[in-house]
Amino acid sequence: MLVLSTDTLLPNMKVIDIHGFIEKTYPVEISDKGLIRGFMERKRNEHQEAYDAFVNSAGTQGNVIYGVKVSTSVGQFKNGSFLYITYYGTVATVELIN
Repeated sequence: MLVLSTDTLLPNMKVIDIHGFIEKTYPVEISDKGLIRGFMERKRNEHQEAYDAFVNSAGTQGNVIYGVKVSTSVGQFKNGSFLYITYYGTVATVELIN
């Protein structure tokens, strides 16, 4: 899946079908996780997990997500502070032309 932040496709891309708009919000805990959780999750890349969840939400439809934008917000609750990362974009099927 090709992911583009541009609002328009490249000149050598012909749109075959537009499958619609997708959006995925992913919470990332940013509060102190404590020594044990911090050690156990030290190699975890939650930002990559958020991006992967967004791309996977397109399913098998299309081969391009374009017009991708990212929005963030922060929430503080009893169980911790969280960064909410929201990705959104348009899924389409395109073919390359010469």
